[in-house]
Amino acid sequence: MFSLIFLTVCTLMQLYISWCIHRTLHLWQSNRHRWLWWSSGALWGLFALCWLLHSQVFILHHWSEWFWSQWLGMLFLLFMPLLLVDLVTLFGLVLRRVQRLMLTAALLLSLTLCVIATVQGTRAPVITRYDVTLTALPDQLEGLTIVAASDLHLGPILDHHWLEQRLNQIRALSPDMVVFVGDIFETNGDEAGEFIDRFKTLQVPLGVWGVSGNHEYYGRNKLPLFEKAGIRRLQNNWQQIVPGLIIAGVDDLTVAHRRGRVGNFVESALSGRPQGITILLSHTPWQIDQAVANNADIIISGHTHNGQIWPFNYLVKRQYPYIQGHYPLGGSHLFVGRGTGTWGPRMRLWQPAEILHIVLHAPKDVKTASAENKHR
Repeated sequence: MFSLIFLTVCTLMQLYISWCIHRTLHLWQSNRHRWLWWSSGALWGLFALCWLLHSQVFILHHWSEWFWSQWLGMLFLLFMPLLLVDLVTLFGLVLRRVQRLMLTAALLLSLTLCVIATVQGTRAPVITRYDVTLTALPDQLEGLTIVAASDLHLGPILDHHWLEQRLNQIRALSPDMVVFVGDIFETNGDEAGEFIDRFKTLQVPLGVWGVSGNHEYYGRNKLPLFEKAGIRRLQNNWQQIVPGLIIAGVDDLTVAHRRGRVGNFVESALSGRPQGITILLSHTPWQIDQAVANNADIIISGHTHNGQIWPFNYLVKRQYPYIQGHYPLGGSHLFVGRGTGTWGPRMRLWQPAEILHIVLHAPKDVKTASAENKHR
């Protein structure tokens, strides 16, 4: 059913774009309009075939994945400016004399945005650093460094070479612990072994931790890949890493919601833990109020991509009020990453990919008092 709806929407978008190009180039009085319709039909057919085969592995699998996803991004970026022109001109009922010029400008703008989005989507993620002060931070944890990556979507498009580059970025930050906040694996096929081999090379003092995202449940079950890759997966539970430091995590809340599973999973994951600074991992930034009520100090999420391609961020924000960045919530701190990889097209428009670099500190006066006590 999803594929039918998806292809129907994409078909309507492509028909509309082709119709706009015909009007812009005045091809109706020429035999050349047949060429354009045949080309549009061939592109649509190739797109539909690649989409329907996207979960299959075959000799052109990588190219097929790249084509349908990239064309999907282009469809959206072509569709929106053209539709805006038609809405402004009431589909030619007003401003008739400048409509063709406006459509031409919209086409040029669309193609420019496609190029910009592709460049931004293929750039290395930025490192976003946050220095966070926690009142109850033990002396021995002063300067604790957490590096968080979410939404890697490793598969045919974001391959093991791309992963190696991301792991090098992470190593360069000399983290005390690394967390992967869901949607790590897009595949459970033959290429999964390449990803596992590279993850195993990531060694940090306090371990590599992770939680599932919704994409770990699509297609074949990808959850066993966590253990194989050396990522300690948290499944609605907590672990004490060292005295005074607890990490907790929940299975993806989006999947739980879609499967009709009702419950306060965050509260369950945090219950019964010892005293100490608590880091909570949750792929989807839901049940945040429960996390704050249960005194989670650091909450790290992903999933939203901040819309990935502007202006999708405005639509995404309607469902996810906490969409990206740092949110101080009383004594808790929520971080929602924009995603380290991309889903679908290798495109990002004004929403750069990122890796979170979080450094924990005690209040200055507490540190000063502690230092004075040591000298007595």
